[in-house]
Amino acid sequence: MTSITGAEPADVSSAFWMNLPDGWVVLDLDTKDVPVQLQELMDDAQSRDASFADHRGVLEKQIKTMIRSARSSDVSFAAILATFSEGGLPVSASLTVSLHDAPEAADAHKILSEIDADNTEVGRSNRVIELPYVGNVVRSAYLQNMNYTSFQGNAKNAIFQYFIPLPDNARRIAVVTGVTPTLPLTEAFGGLFDAVLSTFQFIAAPK
Repeated sequence: MTSITGAEPADVSSAFWMNLPDGWVVLDLDTKDVPVQLQELMDDAQSRDASFADHRGVLEKQIKTMIRSARSSDVSFAAILATFSEGGLPVSASLTVSLHDAPEAADAHKILSEIDADNTEVGRSNRVIELPYVGNVVRSAYLQNMNYTSFQGNAKNAIFQYFIPLPDNARRIAVVTGVTPTLPLTEAFGGLFDAVLSTFQFIAAPK
């Protein structure tokens, strides 16, 4: 496992810490060379396994789409995974953290009621779960249309979101979003993201 820490914007006094499985790469969103980081990731994967070249084009397309989405929103942390299964299935995913204002007090049950009231995604599943280090949070899972067709012919992403109230601000929530276009592994990624979030905790922001 890889321990990662993300500093939050200056209007809060908390940063966060969680574990990521090996193979995930944390992006430096403060620089303008994110495409270079992606190129280096792909080069490294190909140097370790020449057969990666057979899947590189598909994975680059998927990862670039996820990166564009991450950089267009108020994201303070992003990590990506790009690999393939033993059966030759390209596997990609991203995990991001962003900060948002809650309509009311940042209470898990209030957040859940707001999401349920504004639920426009077909088949969206929303519920309150308890995480060991932060208490009750809202977990939301659904399929979302994307703007390209994947190698499998589908045009959807599997989305897993966790709405976590900040401990030092009654109206702010951290939204952790896991995304994968690899729909055959949707259930597996749901379990993986749940495991990662079970290690999520707030820590004092570095001064």
